[in-house]
Amino acid sequence: MKVAFDASILDVDRAGSGNYARHMLQQLARSEDVEEVIELRSGAGTGGRLTRRARMLWQDLAWSPLLLPRLAKARGAHLLHCPAYKGPLRADLSVVLTVHDVYPLQNPRAFGPWWAWYFRNVVSRAARRADRIITSSAYSAAEISASWDIDPSRIRVLRYGVGAAYEQPPTHDDVARVRRKFGLPPAFFLFVGSLEPRKNLSGLLQAIEELRSGGRDCRLVVVGPPGWRNRDIVARVARAEAAGWVSRLGFVDDADLAAIYAAARALVMPSFHEGFGFPVIEAMSCGCPVIAARAGSLPEITGDAGLLVEPRDATSIAAAIARIDDDDVLRNARVAKGRSHALLFRWDACAAATLAVYHDVLRSD
Repeated sequence: MKVAFDASILDVDRAGSGNYARHMLQQLARSEDVEEVIELRSGAGTGGRLTRRARMLWQDLAWSPLLLPRLAKARGAHLLHCPAYKGPLRADLSVVLTVHDVYPLQNPRAFGPWWAWYFRNVVSRAARRADRIITSSAYSAAEISASWDIDPSRIRVLRYGVGAAYEQPPTHDDVARVRRKFGLPPAFFLFVGSLEPRKNLSGLLQAIEELRSGGRDCRLVVVGPPGWRNRDIVARVARAEAAGWVSRLGFVDDADLAAIYAAARALVMPSFHEGFGFPVIEAMSCGCPVIAARAGSLPEITGDAGLLVEPRDATSIAAAIARIDDDDVLRNARVAKGRSHALLFRWDACAAATLAVYHDVLRSD
């Protein structure tokens, strides 16, 4: 089997969709079932700012909907896998499309106007045309089916995995190294994600402000890329940094992030919506307890290993932070449950299930 794989997202996104695509490529390259992985890239995300914008527009209007399947066919591929929402509107070969969630349909104002329009008018058509859709949770599968009137039998739910850097709990030396490197406070809570409205960093900041106003010396470390629609969020983070209770690190590599998870009192992920939520299982695998929102797929991904909170209730978030901070028995129990739960999420198993989807599609042709 020759598989064409649209790796364009790797030049645009190092987290989320990019993380998924990178691991899929690595796993497919190792598979004895795959004769050849044909890696295709649009070039979007490279070059200067104006060049990147032009290439992104070209990718959206020409590469993904029109050119990609032709290139895959010309290279002798039996199947094309598009791992990040964007796919062809017509194709002469089988197409598997990965759709992590449909949040841009539900809350378009949380995104830039172009992506909101493109998702509604182009991604929707690509999803309806795809032979199979892969997603990461039953929650997202139900949303995809309902939003686009797609037969649930065409949607496959596959558990994603954790990268190699997170598979073994970091050592004390690893933790000491990142404490020195980033100047981390002795005790802190952790937020991992892009600075965008959906991630609800503002709600977390409000919760910590409540705790601090009650006399608790609560600190927050923020890890992740800049995001979008975030002017108010960035300003609020900057004020908290100036006050000395927030440290913003930006994007950090996997080895450093694994040790930061291990150093944290807990990861707090109060998002309004997630199709999956990589930080949840990364943190659990590294021995970091998790506080997650009762929203989107997070209850499904977290299971009974973490504490769930109401994302629109800062007092609920603050109460969970205080519980974890004060109760070492509870914290240690969540660490043990989390490590066990994280073992369910493996990239090799995800790749094996993905190959089963490929074979199913090709048999159906």
